[in-house]
Amino acid sequence: MATGKPFMTTAEKIKLCQEYTLLWSDFFKLFSEGLEQKKILNNEEKIFNQIVSLLAYKHYKLSEMMGDKLSNPDGILEVLCESASLQHLKELSEAQFSKLQVDWHTMFIALNKCLGKLISELTPLQQAQITGFGTQTALGAASQPPDLPDDTSVSEALAE
Repeated sequence: MATGKPFMTTAEKIKLCQEYTLLWSDFFKLFSEGLEQKKILNNEEKIFNQIVSLLAYKHYKLSEMMGDKLSNPDGILEVLCESASLQHLKELSEAQFSKLQVDWHTMFIALNKCLGKLISELTPLQQAQITGFGTQTALGAASQPPDLPDDTSVSEALAE
């Protein structure tokens, strides 16, 4: 009966995915503004390398625990392999740097999609506890976003 995979509850998988997605965002912040005019400090390079190492280290657990909910988990490794150092990123051509940013963003979307799939496995009440949003039936009017009147839906607010 055992598959050899450690068991994680859906809530634990959500936490793992959230933590990884946050780290993935921190990774991007280090080079998102572009590097061509920036002097890269040793401390920045050290932080960058620590984040890359941590992402690579945690990648296996993430991809194993998320299973088919995370599309193309190897895309994360591809971005990490292209990101040897901040100095390396600085030396990329504009086209190569833009491709790296697109690839990073594609994986960011995949991580968030995975998170959404995991959250959808929860009951409405559990979803509300994790996301901060609920349904009228589960939590009442307090579940509405604070800047919307109780009788206004999000789609109506967006249409205005």
